[in-house]
Formats: sequence, C-alpha cells, structure tokens
Amino acid sequence: MKTKLSTAVFLILSLVIVNLTLSCGNFGTYMLLFGEDNVDDRVGKNGITQLGSITVGENQNQAYSFICISDVHFGSKKAAFPYQSFFNSFDELLDSSDPTVVPRFLVCLGDCADGGSESQYNEYNNFLNQVKTHAKEIIAPDDDSYNFNCYSVLGNHDLYNNGWYNYKKKVYPYSSYYTFQVNPECENSFKFYIIDTANSTLGNYQFNSFIKVLREDTNPKLVFSHYPITGDEAFIFKMQNTMERNIMLSTMVEHNVKGFFAGHVHTDEEHYFSKFTEVLVPSTRYRKGFRLITVNPVTNSVTSQIYWF
Repeated sequence: MKTKLSTAVFLILSLVIVNLTLSCGNFGTYMLLFGEDNVDDRVGKNGITQLGSITVGENQNQAYSFICISDVHFGSKKAAFPYQSFFNSFDELLDSSDPTVVPRFLVCLGDCADGGSESQYNEYNNFLNQVKTHAKEIIAPDDDSYNFNCYSVLGNHDLYNNGWYNYKKKVYPYSSYYTFQVNPECENSFKFYIIDTANSTLGNYQFNSFIKVLREDTNPKLVFSHYPITGDEAFIFKMQNTMERNIMLSTMVEHNVKGFFAGHVHTDEEHYFSKFTEVLVPSTRYRKGFRLITVNPVTNSVTSQIYWF
C-alpha cells in the first residue's frame, strides 16, 4: 500500500513539475529551478556608476519633460507591442509648440525583455533606435550631433534565463545602478538615480551606497525603480524588506527627493509621502500607456501626466 501511495505521489509531483516547466515559456526552467541571480553580485562593492550630465531644452533654467515607459516585455507572446499607436502619441508630443512638454529623453522602468534572451534585448534596442530616430527627425532633423538619450531600469523579467549576462552586454549604460544629472548649469539641477530592485530588494551593498549618496547629494532628485515601495497591489508586488523600505522612505523625504517612479505592477497609481510622490507607470505593452514627466527647476517641482494610446 505504501509503495503504491509513494508511486502515486511521485507521479503527481512529476506531472506538476512538467506542467510548470512547459508553462514557463519565456521564463524557462532556469527560473523554475534556480530563480534570479543576486543583486549584491550585480552591484558589488564599487558603488554607483556616474554617467555625468546631459543638457536638454532651449534654456537650462526652463522646465523640461521626458517620457517614462514601463514593462514593455519584448519577446512576449501575450500581446503584440503597439508600435503605431505608441509612436502616434510620441510624435504628437515631439511636435508640440510648447517646448516644456517636448520629450527630451526616455526612461524605461524595467522588464525590457520578457525572458531575458539576447534576441529579446535586440528587439528592445531596435525599439529604442526607432524612438531616437523619431525624436531626431522631428526635433533636430539637420543637427547631426543631436542625440535623444534612452535610459533603462533592470526588471525581474530581465533576469530570467541568465538574463543579466545579456542585459549588461546589450542595454545601455550596461549597469543596473547609476546616476546622471540634467542641465548642470541650472541652479536647481536635478540628479536622476536608477536603482536595481529586480530582486525586490536593494541588497546590502546597494542599500548602504544609496542611502549614503542620498544624504550627501543636496540636489533635487528623482529615483527610478522597477519594484514599487508601496502600492495598492499585494505585498509580493512591492519591495519585500520592510526595514529597507522604511529607511528609504524616510531618507528620501529628508533629502530632497521630488519623485519616485516604478513599474512592475502594470497599473497606474500615485502615493504621496509628504514631500514627494511615488508614481507607478502602467505597462506600455499590455495597458498601452506611458507618463510624461515635467521637471520645473524654477519651482523645484515635478508633475506627471498619463497618456493612453
């Protein structure tokens, strides 16, 4: 009797494992058996990568805008990417008569690839190249030196199938934890911080580094993450370490953070924390939306408008 029961249990477990493996699709057996790699291994002890500064707009003291997209999941079989409708909306903003709402660069909040493969990152880069082409043709068709910068955040899907190896080889700036400054000659020049929350935590090295740089940097700051700190979704869709989240929140409130932007949950939400707002960006692929973020260095403020297409 025990032998028959053991055999039945073994067969059931085997069927479950096979079913999970087959259903993993882009996630692969790597995710089923081993999960994601470790943020401490990715960031290491070297601290944050400094990209330097960029200059945008017609006047460094003028308000400027940028596009924030998220969860584009290139390689996904669930839904085709809405190229035409996205570029219709994007081109309309690029062609605006108001220079303060013309997008000057783009930030993608992670899950650039659905399953972390090299071919999916190639698709993602092809999309970014189209973004750059549209921007140049509309904003500066005769300026060969013009460049529309695209920045990326590492998402949990980007780690699947040993995806970090492909990501750091393919996706600019080939780092998951970095910073850059916009319009450095401006009195209230904003610093942009891209953090690695692809494992739903900062890890020890990055946490210590990030808290340190926030405290030392007196500039107004924007922070970009894949995982939200809070949100209306279940706990598993947020950063998992509550102590880490609480210290991050209090440090950002105290040290001039003006906005925290995240994706992952595919929905659009906003949560106010006395001195800054956590803004969630919907999935550009599945929800067909993005946000236009406008930074005003004169008023030291940040606003966000969602665009559905």
